[in-house]
Amino acid sequence: MTQEVSFELGDLVYYIGPPIVNPTNWHLIVENNNGVINKEDIGLIIKADLFLHIANVFFQQNKITIERIAFKYLKHVS
Repeated sequence: MTQEVSFELGDLVYYIGPPIVNPTNWHLIVENNNGVINKEDIGLIIKADLFLHIANVFFQQNKITIERIAFKYLKHVS
C-alpha cells in the first residue's frame, strides 16, 4: 500500500516532473535544465486543491507561477 503525500499552502517543494515548456518563455528554456525551471529551484505552493491533488506553485528564481501541477510531480524540501 502506498502512502499518499499531502501538500498545504506555503509548503516549499521541488518540481520533479517532466520538463515544462512554454514557447513564450523560450529564454528560460534555454538557460534551465527542466524546461522553464531548474530541477534545483524551490517553489512555494500558493494554491492547493486537496480533492484533485493539484497545486499552483510559484518559483521565485524566474518569477514564474506554474498552475495545476499534480502532487505526484512535487517533492517536499527537506
